[in-house]
Amino acid sequence: MYFTVWETRYIDLVTFPPSTILHNAWVDTVWELDFTETEPLDSRTEGLITDDGLEAFVRLYKALFPFSADDHETTESIWPLLVESNLCPKAVVAVLHHFVQEAQNRKANTQQRLFALHAAGLYFLLVEIPGSIANQLLHPVMFEKCLQTLSKCWPEELDLPRKRKKKQSKNLMGERKKGKPARNENAPMDDIFEEEDVQEEIYFSTRELLEIREALFLLLKNLLRLFSKFSLKERPQCVQTCIQIFVKLTSLEPCTLDFKPLDVTTISRAKYVSELAYFGLRLLCSPLHSPGDKALRQVFYQLLRVILMLPGKEGGVLLPIPSQIIDARKLALKFLSSL
Repeated sequence: MYFTVWETRYIDLVTFPPSTILHNAWVDTVWELDFTETEPLDSRTEGLITDDGLEAFVRLYKALFPFSADDHETTESIWPLLVESNLCPKAVVAVLHHFVQEAQNRKANTQQRLFALHAAGLYFLLVEIPGSIANQLLHPVMFEKCLQTLSKCWPEELDLPRKRKKKQSKNLMGERKKGKPARNENAPMDDIFEEEDVQEEIYFSTRELLEIREALFLLLKNLLRLFSKFSLKERPQCVQTCIQIFVKLTSLEPCTLDFKPLDVTTISRAKYVSELAYFGLRLLCSPLHSPGDKALRQVFYQLLRVILMLPGKEGGVLLPIPSQIIDARKLALKFLSSL
């Protein structure tokens, strides 16, 4: 049985009920509140999962993955096996949501982002397994949050606070030269705290960025495998969200201009995030996910920003367009011409 590879400690963590250390009330509340405004997982339980880093996530993924394959040899369903192993599917999803939610904050550290990306991958895998709909594991809010990990876990947005801090520092220096006070002492405390939050800097080493990039790459590849068989035709809002995220990912990293379009059989050869992102856009434009040309028009609209290469400004002076943005424009044009 596949479950023999699982660590006993992880199985005990999600044992459900009665000897579980994961409170039934907490799991029920997460689902009743539709994965919004939920209480975090208690630190002791969280520690049991994260003590060995990503190992618990990796082991569980390897155990579940064979049941998602179309050519799965056994006719045995995963869901009775989960019950026999005291693994309540809804409890597992509640735990995964905790880790996904932790990375929604832009101040999340590297470990939190990695946990979120792997947790999202596990959720998509559960949805991919036959019977997930019948077991009511597909929840729109949870699905949306897992999608958002693809954009929110990449720390590029953290450059903005750094720029603001530098700009604010220059302004403060200028004010002091003119004899003006650096801060209004009568300002409300809430405003002061908000300013300090904005100015807080978060740095990621090259190694940390590579780890996040690799986890993001694997999550995107697994999501596209799901989208090759799971239709979003009845979920137009989800299609729109995916298009926005995929278009953003097309410019995540430099990419060679000579890569060939992917399909379901060649997705394993992908080397760049942008390759997978463009394959995802192509999938969303297919009849499986969108009737007519609705998704195609949305893709074209979103890619207009990439194609137009709108330059930035600093002090009223137009900034030069980086070569990476120029290459992204060429890729976007190449993709649109291939549709």
